[in-house]
Amino acid sequence: MVKESRLSIRALRWEGDWSQPDYAPTWLPKGIPPEIQRAAQEWFVPGSRLLDIGCGDGAISAWLAGRGFEVTGVDLAPSAIKLAKETHHAPNLHFDVADVTRSLPQRGFDGLLDRGCLHLIPRKAKPAYVTNVAAAANRGARFLLLNPRHPDRSAEDVIAEVRNLCGVWFRIERIVEVVMARFDGGEHPGVVFWMFRR
Repeated sequence: MVKESRLSIRALRWEGDWSQPDYAPTWLPKGIPPEIQRAAQEWFVPGSRLLDIGCGDGAISAWLAGRGFEVTGVDLAPSAIKLAKETHHAPNLHFDVADVTRSLPQRGFDGLLDRGCLHLIPRKAKPAYVTNVAAAANRGARFLLLNPRHPDRSAEDVIAEVRNLCGVWFRIERIVEVVMARFDGGEHPGVVFWMFRR
């Protein structure tokens, strides 16, 4: 495990999970979510540079790389990135340890993907997340944000929060309420945002 002094408390929690050999998070998507499949086929520019935010074990990053995108997956847990690097190999696939609320290692992305990272970030750190993601994106970059929501929160609350957080940097093109399948067979209500970098 990475030394505690180098990781935030939030990162330590995820590092503790991902460092377990038998870690099998129930919240992982069951297969590639249909919204990501649709974005890869119809929305992201073919062959463009994509950033997968909170990539975990790298499965979605690898799937996108297999469709011809230049993909960088980032996660704040070093053990998740180690697993991703050990599991997935392609010349157009890269993984980096990064805390998106602090900084991102690269710039110049044409597409951004977040399948469930933003909603887990503490409220006070969310503006930094948005600022850093926007800084990593080219103007006109496409941002697909899949935001699971707790059943206690309405879709309207989630939409209002994302509009307030992202509105300065991103123009929302489309909003869709969805049901997200989980690896454990369960389901999560969610809201998907299709956005452009201003």
